[in-house]
Amino acid sequence: MARSVWKGPFVDGFLLKKAETARSSGRHEMIKIWSRRSTILPQFVGLTFGVYNGQKHIPVMVTEEMVGHKFGSSPQPARSTAIRPTARRSARPRGPRRRRRPRRRDKRAKAMGKRAHERSLADNEAKAIARMLRVSPQKLNLLAALIRGKKVAKALADLEFSRKRIAKDVRKCLESAIANAENNHDLDVDDLVVAEAHVGKALVLKRFSPRGRGRAGKILKPFANLTIVVRQVEASA
Repeated sequence: MARSVWKGPFVDGFLLKKAETARSSGRHEMIKIWSRRSTILPQFVGLTFGVYNGQKHIPVMVTEEMVGHKFGSSPQPARSTAIRPTARRSARPRGPRRRRRPRRRDKRAKAMGKRAHERSLADNEAKAIARMLRVSPQKLNLLAALIRGKKVAKALADLEFSRKRIAKDVRKCLESAIANAENNHDLDVDDLVVAEAHVGKALVLKRFSPRGRGRAGKILKPFANLTIVVRQVEASA
């Protein structure tokens, strides 16, 4: 809320006393003040005030343009070059600046994109990974053991008629591995065998349920990862 007009501008009483004392004595010493909300009056013109900015007193020479403003928001910057101490420079002579050599860019860095990783599988293998399956690794390993070492057609049939909830996601992962083998590596689908099907542990969500006597029952919601590797095996004559 703004200050009412009939009260007039606000000035701390001690500030008026210090200004009158400085004018009567004729000394031009810096008057230290902490009241940034005080209004600058015409009798302050020509005096130097040290306005506290929270760390130190900054000397301010009051001019006629500053009359009516606050000490904390005066139009003149709260600095004085006459009283400001000069920074000391090092007397040590500086040598000539060294020119930086331009970096030699490798020819490989000019190529767009990332370097391709070396293939970790054999030429007759392909794999697919299903991440963050909402099932425990122990339950997922039951289906991984069900299809491990079988022909892909037999494995797909077993997953189709399995009563496990997660069998649908395992079937999708197996179909992805078959598609990778057929489209990316030109392997024959009829000769593919599930060579590897291993399970990995993912994150575990932790929840709780309220129990008697103010206790809490722990609830763990695990996630698991599934990796399936299919391999092309030549039919024996």
